[in-house]
Amino acid sequence: MRPSSAFVESVWRKRSAFAAWSRDNRLLLGAYCVCLAMMFLVESNHAPKDVYYAVVLPLGLLAASPFGLRMIRQSIIFWAMTLYLVMIGLSQLALPDLRFKHAMDYFGDTVAVLTFLIATAYLTQARVQCLRPLLLPLCCAAAASAGLNTVLSLVLHDSSSLARLLANRLVASWGMPGYENSTNIGITYAVYFVASGATLTAGGLIRWQRALLVAAFLVLGLALLLTQARGAGLGAAAGVFSLIMIDSRRRRLALPLTAALLLLLPLAIALPDGMLSRGDSHRFVAWQHYLALAAAHPWLGYGIWTDIRFTSPDGVPIVHPHNWLLSAQIRGGIGASLALLVAMVAALRWSFLNFRAAGSGAPFALLITIMTAGLFDYDLWSTGPSWPWVTFWLPMGLCIGAEMHLRLAAREDAGPCGPPEAMLPRTNAMKGS
Repeated sequence: MRPSSAFVESVWRKRSAFAAWSRDNRLLLGAYCVCLAMMFLVESNHAPKDVYYAVVLPLGLLAASPFGLRMIRQSIIFWAMTLYLVMIGLSQLALPDLRFKHAMDYFGDTVAVLTFLIATAYLTQARVQCLRPLLLPLCCAAAASAGLNTVLSLVLHDSSSLARLLANRLVASWGMPGYENSTNIGITYAVYFVASGATLTAGGLIRWQRALLVAAFLVLGLALLLTQARGAGLGAAAGVFSLIMIDSRRRRLALPLTAALLLLLPLAIALPDGMLSRGDSHRFVAWQHYLALAAAHPWLGYGIWTDIRFTSPDGVPIVHPHNWLLSAQIRGGIGASLALLVAMVAALRWSFLNFRAAGSGAPFALLITIMTAGLFDYDLWSTGPSWPWVTFWLPMGLCIGAEMHLRLAAREDAGPCGPPEAMLPRTNAMKGS
């Protein structure tokens, strides 16, 4: 028997003392940011995992409302990403050499990723007009990681000349365990480089916030250059250009930005192991090989525990397809690749509409950043709290939050059909703060 709407309303009104401070979700926001900052700054994946399950998840359950969960159930992006992750797991279940423990671990991580997407969306939709409280601490944590690793690189390598310094690509000597290589940290720095730029241009900053974001923007930009990660660099450029082009007030910045990028081109050519001298880094060979592999098992794919590595004709080992959609096809078959495509298209649509309605360009710009980089690299599936969460799942959660915000606004415009006021999160709670 379903409880009456009057009963549901009375239960949620009795929580008014809790709701007085939980509408802004400040405690959840603080725990969430601490958990994600640990993924940048701690040399273990166990600490952020413990904080997420012991603090962030319980706070998220306390702060959630039935109406907010109904909005999640209506999210196209959320269900497409759910289907994508589930299809990858089901593909592994269909293989003869399945290990039950591996399957349970994967589906446990899938549930964790989905709860993270919900928590991110819930925090976003409540402050979508001003994402500064969410993005500022994360940009600062990413910049601290980038600055620390840049300093360690100077100490550990010969930096007596610029050429010798740039001959060694920046890696994570501290933080982001398991994902230390230049390509991985490059896209992370690109995401938060764009996020700091988006937060800076959103306005409403006080002096110390502006100073922190400018410092983060510069440090992350320098670290991104030192990684020499070309896919991440293209993603960052695409993200910044998208941020400029969607706002008519900023389009005049497109020409000087293009000129600045052209000035960096001679440096990219001159580096001994530079961005252009590395050629295509076996991308075309990899794509040809994995397209043939995908054609052999188009419906279910190979799962994530099947060994799909191969060696290029010149002896270089290649471990994954280096393309998001091709990777989805390999890992989860046609269902996973279509689900990922639907999720990306829906995320583009809702994040752009969110900018038109609320003026926040961060979800759209971050999505463009990871989508562009994903054309040339990265292999994404469910993991516990770690590097993929702060790099890929965070932008997707922001887009789901933007979709929730717009659906909530449409529901509020419907008038009497909407939920009682006590059940509604405040969508403009952080505006101007």
